[in-house]
Amino acid sequence: MVMAGYLVEIIFSLFHLTPTIRNAKVGEIAVTWNYTTVLNILALIVAVGLIIRFIRTGGMAMMKMMGGSPEESIIITWVNAVTTRSTPVGSSAQCSRRIRVVRLPPGE
Repeated sequence: MVMAGYLVEIIFSLFHLTPTIRNAKVGEIAVTWNYTTVLNILALIVAVGLIIRFIRTGGMAMMKMMGGSPEESIIITWVNAVTTRSTPVGSSAQCSRRIRVVRLPPGE
């Protein structure tokens, strides 16, 4: 992106397309308070309140207990299940695929 900006500047300079007389007027820049500023402050207060509540209700201990990656503590396998059903005409078999989740104790 930077190289593209330099390339455009060089091309405009070569063809004398950059203005030499500038009539830009820059006014005073001031910080203003409007409704978005108030909403940002309210959102910040709510976020701080939620963080405080998380810490006071044992959230840090819960996070420590949950340590480790999911691959270490859960094994997911596919299980093919075949069920056979008897009917007056004959028997039919139905095959279904289910997920089997095995949770390992921490440290295994």
